[in-house]
Amino acid sequence: MPQDGDYSSSLHEEYTQTSLPQGFDHTPTDLYAFGNIAGPRPLVKAENTSIGARMELFSKLPALVPLVKRGLHQPAERSAALRIAARLPARQKRALLPDLVSLASFVHGSTREARNIILSLSREWLRENIEKYAEPILQRGDYEEYASLLELYMRIDHDLALRLALRAVAHNDPDIRDVGETFLARLWPFMPRNRASRSGDRPGRGGL
Repeated sequence: MPQDGDYSSSLHEEYTQTSLPQGFDHTPTDLYAFGNIAGPRPLVKAENTSIGARMELFSKLPALVPLVKRGLHQPAERSAALRIAARLPARQKRALLPDLVSLASFVHGSTREARNIILSLSREWLRENIEKYAEPILQRGDYEEYASLLELYMRIDHDLALRLALRAVAHNDPDIRDVGETFLARLWPFMPRNRASRSGDRPGRGGL
């Protein structure tokens, strides 16, 4: 352990061995700016570098979409791919919809992010298009896919959710039927015959 008189020189030596951002010299001024949280230079430089890299990235949209599409299916890259996807124009988001719907159809750490990107698209366009992207998932899916997609549909359009809930209650899988009944109960106030009054008996778990 250094003596009291040697402490400052030891500290300086420790800092000079630290990897500093490009453009920094091992001078007391630069060391102070790097080590002091109030020093603006590292943050400004980092922000400018980040903005420049992002501008370059988004200037290459045709090449970017396939990279994002691939990244959405790779757990190590998924978070970055979702952050980029969230910033894309609507046209490019629509090109990613099959992948986003797939990610929104089961529970994992990025389900909400995928769902929010989908919901950033026009509700009218989603009402007209989302079912064709969900259909392959539903054909091979179980109760988790039905429940996750029903949650998504509830936020897009109640009629869309009602169609899927009715399909679920007619399914031969009892777990999927149970999901359908649960969502039918939630949808009861929004069914056509109930929209005017919002009154009457709600359906039980056994159906309408």
